[in-house]
Amino acid sequence: MNIASKFLVASAIALSFAAPAVAQETRPNVYLFMPNGQMVKMEVSDATQSMIVRHFKRMRVGTMVYVSGGRVYIAQDKMMRGGHMMSEMIFGSAAAQGAGH
Repeated sequence: MNIASKFLVASAIALSFAAPAVAQETRPNVYLFMPNGQMVKMEVSDATQSMIVRHFKRMRVGTMVYVSGGRVYIAQDKMMRGGHMMSEMIFGSAAAQGAGH
């Protein structure tokens, strides 16, 4: 996966954390994380949306994004030693309330 693809994946993942707000948007948008840490948002035209749905992949529930030092890391939530989900260990009880994946 090239750098641009990784940034597109990361932007989609980050959007999952803001899903309630994103769900209220009236037009489709695309988000891109830039190497300098900025996020760019753009409204998508019908023609662009057609291309996007052919090439983008749906993000899985339980995907987490970690950004540090200009790098973006992703992980799927999973059971850790001690019987706790990774998301619970990172986010605490807030993650447990939204569990269901």
